[in-house]
Amino acid sequence: MQENPIVQYILVNKEILDKKWPLGSVIAQACHACVAVIAENQEDQVVKEYLCAEKINNMHKVILRIEDTNEIKNLSSILEGACLKYKIWTEFPENIQTAVALKPYYKDTVKEYLKKYPLLRKL
Repeated sequence: MQENPIVQYILVNKEILDKKWPLGSVIAQACHACVAVIAENQEDQVVKEYLCAEKINNMHKVILRIEDTNEIKNLSSILEGACLKYKIWTEFPENIQTAVALKPYYKDTVKEYLKKYPLLRKL
């Protein structure tokens, strides 16, 4: 594995886990956020590299847990301040922020902003 790989980080809102959303629905929320942020940043050079034919079978994604919508708001402010691109996915009609996906970045670019969030280990 390369020393500083391109990684896409996704944070899943613990509130939907606590509400016992079905596994498939939780995974769908993370997928929606990933696709949306990549679509919104498809001209970005790092995104292009992440999606290039030579690397398409070696994508790195890390799924983290974020406590609640208040923490999503805090993270959003931090990411905005650092000029990092991300997408907050809101599910309707529930109107709940379910996931945050950062566009793919080199790991060293974003790791300091995400180190406090634990891996999502179980639903």
